[in-house]
Amino acid sequence: MVKAQNNSSSTPRQISKEQTRQRLIQSAHKLILEKGLAGLTMNKISRKAGIAQPSFYNHYSALSELIIDVRKLMAERYLFPLQNYFVKAVSIWKEQKSTQNPQQNREALRALNEDYLSYNFDILLRDINIFKVVLADYHDQGSPLQNELGKLIDDINLAWCEFLSHLAEENKLAIPQVHIQLYVDSLSALTHQLVLGCDQSRYTKDQAVLVLTRFSETLITEQLSITSLNSNI
Repeated sequence: MVKAQNNSSSTPRQISKEQTRQRLIQSAHKLILEKGLAGLTMNKISRKAGIAQPSFYNHYSALSELIIDVRKLMAERYLFPLQNYFVKAVSIWKEQKSTQNPQQNREALRALNEDYLSYNFDILLRDINIFKVVLADYHDQGSPLQNELGKLIDDINLAWCEFLSHLAEENKLAIPQVHIQLYVDSLSALTHQLVLGCDQSRYTKDQAVLVLTRFSETLITEQLSITSLNSNI
């Protein structure tokens, strides 16, 4: 996590340096949110952080290096709440599931999936400007930042693959890694397009979530092969 390492063993100078580094990260994040990547410079970031530009090099050798830490900050803001929400929802579903009625359990699982995807949309729409900037940098072959910000999408997809693989192991589900990757990448790509469609008012969030939920169910059946889960419900 991109947090200040302020502990009892740190000297005042180390603490001050870490606090300045955090201000640079937060300032870059705010500038991207306000104005996107266009015109983002070390000078503007330094001024917003309240330091002289030469001091920038005491913390980062280049702007792209700072963007890596900004990317980590964004991943924490987006990914951790989603994973916590997902784990909690699955836990509640396991506690409430019935051993008598498989159909009810599947419906409950479908509702859980829809609620999670809706929450995912809420987070992306909440930070829609950042989302657009990240997505644009991801697809920009001539990115001035060498796509360092856009790599956030790959970071998140990789984290989800690892997370779902671990979850499958915990539940004794033998799911090939390539199937998990296909599931995550496919769902991610469609989610991105539907979020943009919602932002452009081409359809409502509820309509988009419904489509995504059905698509997710198809992927779960075909790619994740959760037949063993259904048989154990």
